[in-house]
Amino acid sequence: MEAGRLIFRLYRLRDLPMLHSLLTPEIFLEASGTELHTGSLLFFYRWIRSRFQVVYVIEIEENNGSRIVGFAGLYNIKIGKSLWLSLTIFAPEDRRRGYGTKALELVLDLLKRNGAVQTVYAEVLETNITSLCFLRKLGFEVSRRYEDSLVLEKGVLNIVGEPPSKKVEKFISISLIHSKWEAEVFHGWVISGGVN
Repeated sequence: MEAGRLIFRLYRLRDLPMLHSLLTPEIFLEASGTELHTGSLLFFYRWIRSRFQVVYVIEIEENNGSRIVGFAGLYNIKIGKSLWLSLTIFAPEDRRRGYGTKALELVLDLLKRNGAVQTVYAEVLETNITSLCFLRKLGFEVSRRYEDSLVLEKGVLNIVGEPPSKKVEKFISISLIHSKWEAEVFHGWVISGGVN
């Protein structure tokens, strides 16, 4: 992976046009097995708002500035218990460069350190071997099978196994409020230096 800075932050309204152009019907079909024709920007906004409780963008800084390479959406969040995750790196040329791995490792580490949830789930098509290998490499294990997809899970209990603190509940609540009201306040995490 090239040297640079990976930025993982809550999405902002001004990110919507770029996300709309990057999440093509082909990429969506490859990831989910269903077609999504986002049509207008308003339809796309409504789809994101109804699908995910919290949405993050994954950016990489390059010589000519930063660009969005992917996104992560969190949904079915049950504080102290579980959440579901969807992560996509859009362009094939940006895959296998470590962007998704760094972003997911960061999310899992923060969840573990703060005791926000006990389990993270991801649903993947059985035919999406790349995503299955990616999640297994990061410690996810198959927990359920459906007709054409698998549910993978990973335990993220904090070190002392304590229930989530008020700090975690406040953090998650702020993230949900931010996502809901599209505040322009930056609440992101940055991995500085080279990303390996």
